[in-house]
Amino acid sequence: MPSLSERLEDVLTVYTWPYDEHHPRVCLDEMSKQLMSETRLPLPIQPGHSACYVFEYEREGPCNLFIACEPLVGKRYLKVTARRTKQDFALFIRDLVDAYYPSAERIILVLDNLNTG
Repeated sequence: MPSLSERLEDVLTVYTWPYDEHHPRVCLDEMSKQLMSETRLPLPIQPGHSACYVFEYEREGPCNLFIACEPLVGKRYLKVTARRTKQDFALFIRDLVDAYYPSAERIILVLDNLNTG
């Protein structure tokens, strides 16, 4: 079995391959974020001064972000979901295949250890 270092080198090698529109390399990650809303409007800008914000907020609950990017061509896709489940992940992958890369023969997906419940 290859060592962790050898597996990492295999992944890094993927980034050196030349661009191929029929086999796009897509990096995918997911993250949770806490949604917040401001409770007060910023103070108006005064001559000679910057805008002043009151750092008071109200929590609006968590959300999940699925983010995919194709660095060689500068494409990126984002989907916000209420949860991070296997079904949410599968629906995002379906969007990649059907909507964003419908003419690709194969998508080379680079991702870390996915944490879905």
